[in-house]
Amino acid sequence: MLISGLLSGIDWEQLVDALIEADRRPVVQIRSRQAQAESLKAAWSEVRNLVTAVRDAVRSLKDRDLLGQHAVGSSDAQAVTATVRGSVLPGTYEVTVERLAQAHAVASGQFSGAVGLTGTFRLSGDGGATWVDIQVEAGDTVADLARKINDAFEAARATDTSFVGVRATVIDNRLVLTRSATGAQAIQVAGDTALLEDLGILAVGGGFANELRQGADARLTINGLVVTSSSNQVTAVPGLAIELHQADPGKTVTLTVQRDQEAVEDRINAFITAYNKLVQFLSARTAREGLLQGDTAAVTLLSSLRSRVGGTFTVNGQPVSLASIGVRTEGTSPSLTFDAETFWKAVEEDPGRVDDLLAAAAAALEGHLNAYVEGNGIIKARTDGLDARIKAMDESIQRLEARLELRRSTLMRQYQALEALMAQLQAQGNWLAMQVQSLSGLSQRPAGR
Repeated sequence: MLISGLLSGIDWEQLVDALIEADRRPVVQIRSRQAQAESLKAAWSEVRNLVTAVRDAVRSLKDRDLLGQHAVGSSDAQAVTATVRGSVLPGTYEVTVERLAQAHAVASGQFSGAVGLTGTFRLSGDGGATWVDIQVEAGDTVADLARKINDAFEAARATDTSFVGVRATVIDNRLVLTRSATGAQAIQVAGDTALLEDLGILAVGGGFANELRQGADARLTINGLVVTSSSNQVTAVPGLAIELHQADPGKTVTLTVQRDQEAVEDRINAFITAYNKLVQFLSARTAREGLLQGDTAAVTLLSSLRSRVGGTFTVNGQPVSLASIGVRTEGTSPSLTFDAETFWKAVEEDPGRVDDLLAAAAAALEGHLNAYVEGNGIIKARTDGLDARIKAMDESIQRLEARLELRRSTLMRQYQALEALMAQLQAQGNWLAMQVQSLSGLSQRPAGR
């Protein structure tokens, strides 16, 4: 092992490092090109994300029922609300709730411990169409019976999600049976009558011993028409699910159904926001000194987007522009703006034409953008090419670094040999000096001694 400069005073390792660093300039140049390729790849990855966002926003505009979306408001959401469920006619609905729907409920007798009874009884919540059997054992408590009833209910519901049966709870050591759905239909029991009487569910001689609540249908009026419903979710108005929360015969709640302008504008604005982010990114990157300056694919994408959005689309054989419905650019800016007033005026004049225009524009833009982001599209081809370049440069760097390391080892061996040679020469010089000094001493010794 060479201790640098031990004899010569020269730091051979520092000298070799300087020589190798000078030879490493090609590696530095390749790394610089590689960093640029990585930056280009990152830029194209961002373009892909932005294009995908525009494409996804465009897809939401293809919905032929976009302008058919409606929203419903309530004058008293504490009492009555509603949601749109499909196609609904706009209008006003005056609702008065006379009675809420409620589920039938009964209770057993009170048991502080095991009921001490055995046998089987049956329960039905759908008028006797289906039954579940409950086995009672002597050690069962009312909590055990509640679990058995609920397990039987869940097992039946697992095979038929529309199953209407009976659920159970325990209150004050009593088994409380409640029909799983509201409405006038009552719980039915069958089986061991004596067992049901001993449990306190049936009274001796018939009938429920402890009826907590009778089942009842909801009763209301809608625009003066009397409506009954087994549920508090009323579907008497096509496309509208009316939810009843409070009954008050003296109160009228107004439900107003109208076109959901906010939902429509949200979709259009989502497209415009995504589009503007994309064109602003491309405009900045393809400008002078931009990372994508001169990149044909990027320049083409930007110009094609602007020409398509600013162009016309065929609707019923006629060319129609997005600008006619308020989606336009301002001046020389590539960004889009949205004039809601112009849009809704166009909808009022001809909603079908606006629907067709949005669908045509969305379909054209989606197809164009898919060519960039779908499968082996333009952007993937671009990033794949950059990946190949980056990989090739990695391999070149590895080869150059290997050669530099070999050269470094060679230089170190050579300088080590030189240092050793210098040490050998110095040793020989020291020996000769000693010999000369010895001879000089002999020549100066007096004669005859």
